[in-house]
Amino acid sequence: MSFEYPNLKTHVRKYGKIARILVAQVNGSAPREVGTSMLVWEKGQSGTIGGGALEYQAISEARNLMQHCGKTLITYPLGPRLGQCCGGSVSLFTEVYTLENLPPEECLYIVRPVDLRKEEKMPLSVVRFLEKAKKKALKLK
Repeated sequence: MSFEYPNLKTHVRKYGKIARILVAQVNGSAPREVGTSMLVWEKGQSGTIGGGALEYQAISEARNLMQHCGKTLITYPLGPRLGQCCGGSVSLFTEVYTLENLPPEECLYIVRPVDLRKEEKMPLSVVRFLEKAKKKALKLK
């Protein structure tokens, strides 16, 4: 599921608190690519970040996070921690949205700062996305 603001807004209005899980970084073999996301609410979900143990764990973490309306960045080593055949690791950024913290409709993109450890680099796809967003914003001025 690609991220679409109207989709997030619709789900927030329908279900209240919504956790958006975003694949923020991938190292090695992983079920999905950077930028893949899904939405989770109390008794349901939409989209997938790859299924299996990773998704099950991410949904559980998202529902716990929904109690605090926070955000988190967690790196999962897929083989050692979750017993998956993929040998890589995946960093998931999860953020909870409500009607109160939903960004305004005129936002083209929702970008949040995330502290990465010094040895981690921002994924190339995210760098390109941010460059594209900056160019588009400059054209609108």
